[in-house]
Amino acid sequence: PPMALSITLCGLTVEATALVLMFFSAILFSAMGVFVKLGAESGIPALQLVLFRSLGQSLFVVAGILYCRLPTWFGEHPVRNWIILRGILGGFGFCCYFLTIALLPLGDAISLASLYPIVTVITARVMLNEAMTSVKVVAILVSTAGAFLVAQPGFLFAHSEQADHPYAWLGYATAMGGSLIGGVLFVIIRKAKSAHVLNLLWSWVVGSVTLSAILANTVTQMVMPTGRQWLYILGICLLGTVGHFSMNYAGQKAPAGPSALLRSTDVVFAYLWEYLIFKQAINGITIVGVVLIGLGILLVTYSKWKQARASKADEGDPERVAAAEDGFVRVDTQESVGEIVINDDDVKAGESGGGVPPPPFG
Repeated sequence: PPMALSITLCGLTVEATALVLMFFSAILFSAMGVFVKLGAESGIPALQLVLFRSLGQSLFVVAGILYCRLPTWFGEHPVRNWIILRGILGGFGFCCYFLTIALLPLGDAISLASLYPIVTVITARVMLNEAMTSVKVVAILVSTAGAFLVAQPGFLFAHSEQADHPYAWLGYATAMGGSLIGGVLFVIIRKAKSAHVLNLLWSWVVGSVTLSAILANTVTQMVMPTGRQWLYILGICLLGTVGHFSMNYAGQKAPAGPSALLRSTDVVFAYLWEYLIFKQAINGITIVGVVLIGLGILLVTYSKWKQARASKADEGDPERVAAAEDGFVRVDTQESVGEIVINDDDVKAGESGGGVPPPPFG
């Protein structure tokens, strides 16, 4: 049978370890963005970087599948189509993500790429018939306003100096396209919540390798990296692979609220690297925009947490709900022989849809 992954650090519980890994993944992804930016500025096409990144991660994914002895690489039949669709759209989304980083300032790129939870609210309404609450509507409006302030389009900000790349407009387009794809992927991953994390990662690898190989040889022209450029590629592969695994694992084990908050810190680190490494000043309008985007994401997270809590309350008494939120479930026996304590980690070990979902693209 396939092996279930369970990781603990320094005596922490599985859930606490997952939160640490989620924060760690945010740092790794922002640092990976630095290497993507350096690689693109050194002359390597962004789509070729996607190909190298996907091939690098494929080695670790294949090793993981073999180690865990998964019976099938694309998941079981009930969710296989969703897993394959996740790979195709994930490949397109990943290409958009790297193009956005290559064409825009690092902080702006990652901020705009973080809008996919807002898109998910709309997608979930259409595909899953989820309720569109007033809090979600406010979150959509606030995040949209934040995106405009970060992008600072010329028709609204005549003296904007946000992005000096000649194809910056394409970067904003890929940022929006990537967020749209990410929002759809969020729902698809929920449809495939019974799938093993490595099935999802393998699907992403196949989709990303296939699409980036085609696009890198048609839309752009591939180049042979030099010595320093190989170091950039190595950094992208190592940071991205460890960050991708950490986020996928943590997204299944950690509660949604704290996970979303820790995941969003990659924007803070991205602007830090932008200032320290690329020496780019950050204006006040951009900061306000980033805050609005973060506020919108937190509002969505709060709304989902509130709905989940209300759903639990409908299923049982308040004491049982409170126990579940504390990380365990108590079941009293009729014979009064004691209580059965089921650790939340044990429950989640057999699931694949807790916390926040695996990232749409890594």
